[in-house]
Amino acid sequence: MPFDPSTARVIGTVNNTSSNAPVQNEEIKKAFDPSTAKVVGKSEADLLDTIAYGFEKGASDVTNTKDILESKFPSIYKANKYLEYSVPKRTEDGKYKIYSIEEGRAEAEKEIAKFDALKTEDQRREYINKQKQDYLNKKYSYLSEEDKNSGGAMTGEILKALATPTTAIPIDKLMKFEKGLKGLSKFAGVSGLFGAEYSALDQYAKTGTIDPKTLAIDTGISAVGGGVIKTGIDSAGKIIKKTSSVLQDMADAKKNKVKIVQANDAIDEIEFYGAKAVKDGVPENQVMQSISDETGIPVNQIKTIINQADKPPRIPKTKEEAQKIFDATGFNKPDYGKSFLAKTIVPIHTTLKNLNSKVAARVRRYEADTHFKTLDLTKRVKPFLEDLQLLAKARPQAYREISRNLFNGNFGTVEKILKKEIPTRDINFKETIKVLNEIRDELYKYNPKMGGITNYFPRKVEDLKGFYKAIGKPATSRMRAALDKRAKELGVKTIELPEDEVVKIANQQLKGSFVRSGGPSFTKERTVMEVEDAVMPFYQDAKESLTRYIRSSVNSIEKAKLFGKNLTFKDEGSNLIDVKSSVGKLIADDIDELGDRADQIGELLEIRFSQGELSPIRGMQNLRSMVYGATIANPESALVQMGDLGVSSYMQKFGNAFKAMIGDKKVTMEDLGLEDIAADFNDSGKLAKALDKAFTYTGFRKIDRLGKNTLINAALNRYKTIVSNKDISKKYAEQFKKFKDKYKDSFDEQSFKQLGDDLKNGVISDDVKYLLFNELADAQPITLSEMPQYYLQFPNARLVYALKSFTLKQLDLLRKTVYDQYKAGNKKEALRNAGAYLLMVTGANTSVDQVRRLMNGKPVGISEFREDFADNVLNIFGASKYVTERYFTQGKPIAGLFNMISPPVGMIDYFVSDAMKLLQPDDGSFSFEDKPADYKSVKYVPVVGRALYLLTGGYEKQKADAAKREKAKEAFKFWYGTNYTYPL
Repeated sequence: MPFDPSTARVIGTVNNTSSNAPVQNEEIKKAFDPSTAKVVGKSEADLLDTIAYGFEKGASDVTNTKDILESKFPSIYKANKYLEYSVPKRTEDGKYKIYSIEEGRAEAEKEIAKFDALKTEDQRREYINKQKQDYLNKKYSYLSEEDKNSGGAMTGEILKALATPTTAIPIDKLMKFEKGLKGLSKFAGVSGLFGAEYSALDQYAKTGTIDPKTLAIDTGISAVGGGVIKTGIDSAGKIIKKTSSVLQDMADAKKNKVKIVQANDAIDEIEFYGAKAVKDGVPENQVMQSISDETGIPVNQIKTIINQADKPPRIPKTKEEAQKIFDATGFNKPDYGKSFLAKTIVPIHTTLKNLNSKVAARVRRYEADTHFKTLDLTKRVKPFLEDLQLLAKARPQAYREISRNLFNGNFGTVEKILKKEIPTRDINFKETIKVLNEIRDELYKYNPKMGGITNYFPRKVEDLKGFYKAIGKPATSRMRAALDKRAKELGVKTIELPEDEVVKIANQQLKGSFVRSGGPSFTKERTVMEVEDAVMPFYQDAKESLTRYIRSSVNSIEKAKLFGKNLTFKDEGSNLIDVKSSVGKLIADDIDELGDRADQIGELLEIRFSQGELSPIRGMQNLRSMVYGATIANPESALVQMGDLGVSSYMQKFGNAFKAMIGDKKVTMEDLGLEDIAADFNDSGKLAKALDKAFTYTGFRKIDRLGKNTLINAALNRYKTIVSNKDISKKYAEQFKKFKDKYKDSFDEQSFKQLGDDLKNGVISDDVKYLLFNELADAQPITLSEMPQYYLQFPNARLVYALKSFTLKQLDLLRKTVYDQYKAGNKKEALRNAGAYLLMVTGANTSVDQVRRLMNGKPVGISEFREDFADNVLNIFGASKYVTERYFTQGKPIAGLFNMISPPVGMIDYFVSDAMKLLQPDDGSFSFEDKPADYKSVKYVPVVGRALYLLTGGYEKQKADAAKREKAKEAFKFWYGTNYTYPL
């Protein structure tokens, strides 16, 4: 905009007036309307404005496909709207707004209501196009018609058309084009196909029809353009690392934020090579030239970059300083973790370790200690929980009475009832009180202003609607208003308020309230809101409430230890940790050690301890539970888990793994505080509980436990052997050195020595457990820190990661042991590791597949083993033989990638089609006489579905389908003389 009213400072040009010259009142009146505080005139648009307008106005094959699908299928428009408001949304002022779940749903439903009123595809298409045009007219109201049709606008539209995954396909490499005219003609042909695809989609998205003449013209233009680009590619040569043109553009860009960022990025490289030069003994007066030689940037341009960046480079004077900067600078790390791919698939612990291994070790210690302490406290209250469970089944009335008195802090009454019902077990309750007091005292230690409640037992309203209805409308209004106010004060959403805050507010707001006809009554004399029988059904069960409280409290305590003196709370008297402020102080304290990656490390820590700990909305949790129930809650999927034993062999050596698998388990996953299969399986709710039972009934949990316990004990065997033989064998001495180097940031010298003694003497100490926790976390996603950044950052998008978390962790393992080793120059070790992984992990999975073939009545033999082995190699990267043949070999890489990353919800189609088959039979009546195998959805019924399908005709159907496919392939080969690879 040409004028900044808050400072009365010119920030652009008005009528070609220099920004440094004084602006006359008349000019200001023309460019600015004080009554509305909006720009009302601009005589000349910037080039960037017109390009931006063209880019937003333009379309690509991706956006056109989206518009077509939304106009044809309103449900897709609805889903996109809900998704649009579930992630940060850009507002008109260019900033991003994060909507609460309630706000996002409300905004989405406003737009959906308008769309629902449109009855035809044409109306919906026109509405979508009009929305886009209205948005452009409003945002770019200051542009003239000439601006909107300028060369800049056209450039923006071209850029938008090219900003699509199809243009990123390396056609020149995939198709192996020759150089010269022959290659040029082939490249032009493929470009023509892309042009045809874009033209057809663009026409249909805007008009609902496709004009053959226009299509032919666009195809021809794209073919010619593609040929020109190909010629340019052949003659371009190697791109210079830091081009002179970019640096020259930066010379007058002191106020251009984008170019300042570019300069700052260049500073990182300058610092790294400057430190390297000093470390290598380069004289001080030659350091700048050394940087120039390494980067390819002329010395004078390096000086220009330094002047333009908003942070000066650190050029060390001594070798010690140089080494410190060299180690701290993230420029030399193999992966910054900043790319879209890294944020999508790389665990944040791996990224943190690449940036600063000490920070990664502290986060891993936090994860382990949280599990260990939770286990310890839960073990101590377990006898009392068992007493409650016994009473809940045998004496439900007594259990309700105990629960009510626990919630109200009447511990004396609870003791009397327990002595009456279970005379010898009151000691268990006393131990539970002791645990609750310890938690209270430890929380108070970290936040003395918080205060504490005597005789506190955790309670939580689970059915809020029912609770509000019971306490009456006036009390409900007061409580809601107070909760909203407190949430606003703390800067969080209402649903994110901790339980102690909710209880405190309830106590304050509901004093003196009462509900007649048996409802709860609250007298002014009481200091704590009493829970009475009428509202008991709306509270979480006492057993679950206690275990959840222990987990959440331990999480807060360990987080407080992690942040240490930098710990900050949202408000005095609140137990809600201000993660952003705490992380900021922590980073500021360690800025010298963290170096240039401090901001990125801070961002990752903030995401891990804020968004990462939020749960998806209940609907997404339930959908994810249904997907897991339909796909892996069956005996066959449980069998697949046996393949994890191959990972134990790969990481800990075959002998150690085999001994651990068949021998006694000295340490179990429960000893490490682990209960869930993975961090992705920790949802709450009725469906999640049902899924947990399904995993138990099918044997999935048992085999998962076997895999984890095998790896844990294999690691114990391996490290015990290493420390016991390091002084008598060169081989083990080298392994001990690697062992010590791997954990140098996790144990200091003294504790590592003690760890070695404990391993040698067979003592399962806390340090030994921590070591084994690390080994398991390196192989499986057992904590949130082992999940990627985007998984943590967008809780409602976690369905995308369903059934993929283990695959991503295996990719991470291969990256560390193969790719990173190869890149570091250890090529023999990298190749040896790759071969071992194929033999042990892929081989184990392939062996399991042969058993699955027998279970499904499929043939087993050498050719089948080879086929399954090849398929399992593809599975390492999240692909499969089906995806490869169905998409990649048919020239559809984008569709193939989409199939690989999309959530596994295809079974929904089977349920819908089978339901229609039942509800609309040929004779007009219901028909349940068909065999279960006639309905493919039966396969996806949890626990029994797969077996029921196979035992009622599924075997025969699969054999018949396979025979049909073979005959079709033979016919295709007979007529066309080549094999048919496209799946039938």
